[in-house]
Order: sequence, then C-alpha cells, then structure tokens
Amino acid sequence: MSEETPKTGAMDIGQIMAALPHRYPFLLIDRITHTEGENKAYGIKQLTLNEEFFNGYLPDDPQLPPTLLSETMAQIGAAVIMSKPDSKGKYILFGALDNAVFHRNARPGERLDIEAEMLRIRKDAGKTRITCRVGDEEIAQADFMFALSSEVG
Repeated sequence: MSEETPKTGAMDIGQIMAALPHRYPFLLIDRITHTEGENKAYGIKQLTLNEEFFNGYLPDDPQLPPTLLSETMAQIGAAVIMSKPDSKGKYILFGALDNAVFHRNARPGERLDIEAEMLRIRKDAGKTRITCRVGDEEIAQADFMFALSSEVG
C-alpha cells in the first residue's frame, strides 16, 4: 500500500480549524486539496444525508440551501487567506457578494469541488472568484469581497 503524496498547500480538517474560527455546524468544508501558487486554492465538501440542514430545507427533496452553498464557497477562500503568516491574529469578515449565479442546487451524495481564485488581495481587503462544480458541471460561481481586521464588530 503506497501513501498519496501531499499536494502543495493541502490542508486537512485540523489545519482548516486552525485557520478559521468556524466550528460545527458552521464549518462546512472538508479539505483544501491543493493550491496553485499564491492565487488559487481547491477544496472539497462531501454532502451526506446525515447533515442537519437536509432535515429542515425541503425535507421531501433534500438540497443544500444556496445560502449554505455560498458560505461553503467562501470558506475555501477564507481558509487559504487565513493560513498565511500575514493573517495571524486577524479575522476575515464577509463584505459583499457580486455576480452570483446558481445553476442548480446540490444534493446529498454529491461532492462539491470548489476553486477559489484570488483576484485582488491587499493588507486589509480582497476579492475572490469562487466556482463550485459537481463533477464537470458548474453549479455556482460568485465574486466574494472580504476585509481583514484585528477586531470583530
């Protein structure tokens, strides 16, 4: 049995929890699979019927609520930004969502493959374009603006 070679920038759930303050039930991403340089990150979220939100959102036709899909997408970009040494001791705050397109809802049993591309990042703010796919099908894309702050509120 051979072990898989770690990819550049990969983050397991422990590293994600060290980078983000989110915890169950709001920590929605499972893994950062790899990064490409400083500007792209790839992550996954495996959806299972056991997730609590499937009980309350269209329970006869379980789907991931689009608001939680947006949060999942944002967490991929945030985890990578917050893992950088320059971000130590700071909080990432959601600023705006632009150009959002939701082609269809995700369902239990599907794996979300999420790509975050940093379009602009400065000392205290930035913008990412995040695309979510199930297999080869794009199901959502949006631009997320954020601020980095030493204080919350």
